[in-house]
Amino acid sequence: QRAGWRLDGFFVQPVTVDVAKFDESAEVDFAGGYYVNSCRKGTVWEVYGLYYNNEGKTWLGVTGEDERFTLGGAWRGPLPGTPFEADLEAAVQAGTFAGRDIGAWMATGEVAWKPCGACWKPRLALGADYASGDADGAGGDAGTFHQLFPTGHLWFGWVDLVGRQNLVAGRATLSVQPTEKLTVRSDVHGFWRAETADAVYTAAGTE
Repeated sequence: QRAGWRLDGFFVQPVTVDVAKFDESAEVDFAGGYYVNSCRKGTVWEVYGLYYNNEGKTWLGVTGEDERFTLGGAWRGPLPGTPFEADLEAAVQAGTFAGRDIGAWMATGEVAWKPCGACWKPRLALGADYASGDADGAGGDAGTFHQLFPTGHLWFGWVDLVGRQNLVAGRATLSVQPTEKLTVRSDVHGFWRAETADAVYTAAGTE
């Protein structure tokens, strides 16, 4: 880590919690590198590469080894000379699942309007998300984007109904800050499947 940027590398093996004995690996490997740059005040951009391997992944009724690589990038910050700010991210995935090639991707974006800073700091934002699904169901290449280890309610509502897999989503957000320690926020969400042959996935990634 240096002034204005940070680079992280990691390797972890999630475990299955068992209160009666020592926890054991869930046969999942997760590793990667993550670079964050905030040298320009108010603007942050990120680049990441992630590796995921699950020896016993079940998807659409098929169980097999899921080995995939994710490459992505993100940018957020104000749009110069305007009262608008943006938050953008996109990622692609490749690999194999149960002998099938993986080809998946996602993109998300939000544009927010902040008209003033002295009158409760109102913020109105419109956002959209797309995460690829699988048009072939359980046959052919695997096209469903894998959200890996998400925190769903940050983007799709605190109800945590859906995850970023086989998803088309739109949202509108309005927030105000009456006091320094109080923020009032309201969200409206809409959800659709990207591919009707694929499943609806929960925030945890289950079908």
